[in-house]
Amino acid sequence: MHETTARLFVASEEMSPGEAVTSRVAARMNIADNRVTNWKTRGISFEGAVQAEAAYGIPAAWVMYRRMPSLPSQWPFEKWVPLEAIKRLPPDSAGFIAHRPSDHTSTR
Repeated sequence: MHETTARLFVASEEMSPGEAVTSRVAARMNIADNRVTNWKTRGISFEGAVQAEAAYGIPAAWVMYRRMPSLPSQWPFEKWVPLEAIKRLPPDSAGFIAHRPSDHTSTR
């Protein structure tokens, strides 16, 4: 199995035991089974790594390059930042942060 696909499968299994099966990975990522099967020999595409991040919360950089912890719980910082805290940051410090969708306020 290609190393990028192996990282995806290992991380998905750690997060949800029994999840590291082609059909389950494909279903959770909302893609065709054969696409995941192709990744086993060719490696996951960048688009696939981004989809894996959206589906599992596994950083795409970890899947592709093994450059970050495999699970968000192992990151040295909180995954989500409250919107109020974001608003208090100076513009040059607010670069790469995220907040929960429920923290969005409507502008209508």
